[in-house]
Amino acid sequence: MRVLAAYASSELMVRANGALLALPWPLALALAALTVLLGFGVNALAHAWLRRRGDPLVREHRGTLHFLSAWVGDGLLLPLINLAGADLLTRSGGPPTPTEWRWAALTGLALTSAIHGVQAACGLTNWSMPRPWRWNLAGWYHFAFMTGQVSLLAAVLGRFGRRWREHSAAVWRDAGVILAGLLLFGALLAWDYRPR
Repeated sequence: MRVLAAYASSELMVRANGALLALPWPLALALAALTVLLGFGVNALAHAWLRRRGDPLVREHRGTLHFLSAWVGDGLLLPLINLAGADLLTRSGGPPTPTEWRWAALTGLALTSAIHGVQAACGLTNWSMPRPWRWNLAGWYHFAFMTGQVSLLAAVLGRFGRRWREHSAAVWRDAGVILAGLLLFGALLAWDYRPR
C-alpha cells in the first residue's frame, strides 16, 4: 500500500489523472496477475491436479474448471474490478485509512460468512464443500480469498460512497466498471447454480 500511496502522490500521477489508469502500468499488471493467480489459478491448478489423479472428490462434485463464473468471473472480471478499484482509490486520495480498512474487513468477513452460510443452507455443494456445512481445504482457501476480495471492494465502495459528490468522471467510470463487473459475476454464479 505504501507503493500505491507514493505513486498516488507523485507529480506523475497528478498529470496522469486524465489517463485510462492513474496506476503505473507495472503495478496494474502485477495487481491483475496476482488476482488471476489467487482468484482462479490456485483452485484451477488444484482441481486439474485432482482430476489427473482421478480423485473421487472431483469425479463426484463440480469443481473450479466446471464453473463459468470461475473462468470468466475469477479469471477476467475480478482482475478488471480490482484494477478499477485500485484506480478509484488512487484518484480519490490513496489507500484507505486504518479505520476504513477495519470497517471494510468486518464487512468482508460478514458478507463472506453470510454467502457461505446461504450456500450451505441451500445445499449448493461442489468440490470445496462436498456436503452442506463441510468445507475442505479448497473451501477454506476460497473463504479466505473471498473475505479479502470483498473487504477490498468494501473499502473502495465505502470511499466512493462517502465522497460521491466530489468525484471526477474517471472515478465514476471506475465505479461503473466495478458495479457492472459485480452484476455480471452475479449473473454467472446464478447460471452456474441454476437448477438442472
